[in-house]
Amino acid sequence: MGWRKHMDYFWTPNLDQLLALANGCNDDARFKANFDKMHPSLAGFMREAVKAYVEQRKK
Repeated sequence: MGWRKHMDYFWTPNLDQLLALANGCNDDARFKANFDKMHPSLAGFMREAVKAYVEQRKK
């Protein structure tokens, strides 16, 4: 996952922290607006993609 690899340059979050970040990017109107400028449903997509990634890694 590219976003996760990018995060590792600054900080390596554990899986729960990574999911919290993805939730925040969708739930916080300021972050959501920035993501959704690129595509109207990008913030929601990112949250679902990270959720699937985290669930797979926890198996």
